Amino acid sequence: MIMAGLTKEQEKVKQILITHVIKGECVVYTDLVKEAKLDLDMSNPYHRNLLGEILGGISVCEHSNGRPLLSSVVVLKKSLMPSAGFYKLAEELGHGNWRKLKDAFWGIEEMKRTFAFWQNAN
Repeated sequence: MIMAGLTKEQEKVKQILITHVIKGECVVYTDLVKEAKLDLDMSNPYHRNLLGEILGGISVCEHSNGRPLLSSVVVLKKSLMPSAGFYKLAEELGHGNWRKLKDAFWGIEEMKRTFAFWQNAN
């Protein structure tokens, strides 16, 4: 079933993220690309931007439905934290200044809310 407002590609990625969240795990950007069989090369800035658009669309949809930002569980391999793009989206959605959110590890709190929501929903 396709969720209103999401492309088929976004819906596929969303279902993968929910599966990881229910298992209590985060997923690295590059691993998500492989798992979703997206034809993207994470060494290419344009492709990273395309992935950001996919994840951003999912989180905007989640936010509009009163749910935590599902893309909070997608992390950078090196830091195991969400990227700056995640925080910039959070700012666009009204959560505050992205740099302050990043410095305060707001992404970790959003991850906790995401895990709690989806694990209690199932």
